[in-house]
Amino acid sequence: MKVKYITINVDRNSIRKIFINDILYLKAEGAYTTIKLINNNSFLVSRLLKTFNFLTDKFSFYRAGRSYIINLDYILEITKAKPNFVKLINNERIPINVKDFAYLKKQIVSFAETPTSTNSDKGFGKTSNELVKNITNN
Repeated sequence: MKVKYITINVDRNSIRKIFINDILYLKAEGAYTTIKLINNNSFLVSRLLKTFNFLTDKFSFYRAGRSYIINLDYILEITKAKPNFVKLINNERIPINVKDFAYLKKQIVSFAETPTSTNSDKGFGKTSNELVKNITNN
């Protein structure tokens, strides 16, 4: 059975349950990690980012460089520019390196390979590769 939440110490007297699906990203802050949630709340915990690497194995998270673990489900856009970045559903931009860009592009393309509608008069008839090209070439 998959763990669906993590627990963190909020202070000396309380523990908080954070559901995995609510996490946008985790960011390294030295010996601490900031956990950013989809409701824009964030928590600073006294754990190294590598403590949370298990999320990349068991859930749809990706370790982007040394500083971030990103929830793939909440990526709106990846952009190849200087610097490369991903844009999340809350419009935050997270910098990524060239290797991360290539991996994330591949992930988005493989996700987009599901059949699309044939209703071309509404713009839904484009192939998934055309859609991805439109996203990545902007």
